[in-house]
Amino acid sequence: MDILAVMAQGFQTCRLQRSVQGFYTELSTGLALHLKRTQRF
Repeated sequence: MDILAVMAQGFQTCRLQRSVQGFYTELSTGLALHLKRTQRF
């Protein structure tokens, strides 16, 4: 197995996980803000 290929694959997986995590964080933050707005009315 080529070490460069393994490193590239690991980097890609890490980047993918980070983008998914960031997406869920933004989603939950937006949902919390939306709930705060709807509770006011």
